[in-house]
Amino acid sequence: MDSFEKLKEWLNIKDNIKMYNRPQRGLYTTKEIKKGEIIIKIKSKYLLEYSSIYALYPISNINERNSLIAFYLIKLHLEEDEFWYNYINSFPKNLDENIIYFNKKNLGLLNNTSLTCKGFYNYYEHHKSINQDCLTIFNYMVKYGILVEHFNNITYNNEDLEYNVIDNWEYDKFYNLFTFFRIIVGSRIFGYDKNNFEESGMIPYVDMINYSIEPNTTWYFDESVDSFILESIKSIPKNSEIYDDYGNKSNSDFFLYYGFTIPNNPYNTLKINVNDNIIELTKYYNGDLSIFRDKLKNIYEQHIHLLPIIKDINIKNIYKDEINIIQNLIMK
Repeated sequence: MDSFEKLKEWLNIKDNIKMYNRPQRGLYTTKEIKKGEIIIKIKSKYLLEYSSIYALYPISNINERNSLIAFYLIKLHLEEDEFWYNYINSFPKNLDENIIYFNKKNLGLLNNTSLTCKGFYNYYEHHKSINQDCLTIFNYMVKYGILVEHFNNITYNNEDLEYNVIDNWEYDKFYNLFTFFRIIVGSRIFGYDKNNFEESGMIPYVDMINYSIEPNTTWYFDESVDSFILESIKSIPKNSEIYDDYGNKSNSDFFLYYGFTIPNNPYNTLKINVNDNIIELTKYYNGDLSIFRDKLKNIYEQHIHLLPIIKDINIKNIYKDEINIIQNLIMK
């Protein structure tokens, strides 16, 4: 039995949903689903939620909730937690295509794009935030003796409240685990209202559904049945893919947080910074571009020059997005 079927067995779910055997995976239905039908119902005990994790490990001085959930997944993974094993085993084993793992060559191709524009939350700030959270959590972990049996040669200095590692490989080992699970959480986390609280949670099974600009589902937590609900918002024909909605994001944001882009994304933007004058443009922008015109032309010329040699489809899509916006604004 593969990891997908084992996951459904663990959740005690018997339905007509299957998983595609393809790199981007995704779920599809083998029978027609009617509008308004509950497709998946996940009971509370199967949700990994921020509030419950924070009650156990109140690490408040981190940048993102996602980082605390990633730490807890590391703990479950290293301790080979029996209850959560089938969920963790359902995660992809390779995330090498995520921007966090980019080599210098591919990362350099993004240096003149929205993903690295100063003045906005960009790739470098995102990477820095993850690094800071990793160190903060590692210090907390060592201070309170959590998981230290999995990392050798670690001592703790109570004066400066920072870890001391005889061999930096020990921190690198944790960092590699943290990066992997942090990407998993960032690309799969759900935000929802629960008991009048803004909750963040990992939702097994539901988090395998792919994004579409035309989703056929909605989701919410139903307190009356103590469950996370995935519900259809339109009829879904037999053998059709089930889609979710991640929000109206540009391709640069999709790539940064989820690791994918989509062609012809209507929410694409181009972020510009000229001498600390910052602006986010769409192809419909009607304001004054005089201060940004030369910058836009430089971006356009560079993108047109580099586009033919770019192999990564996500970088290519981001280049095409920004070229299209510039053409609509100043190349008419």
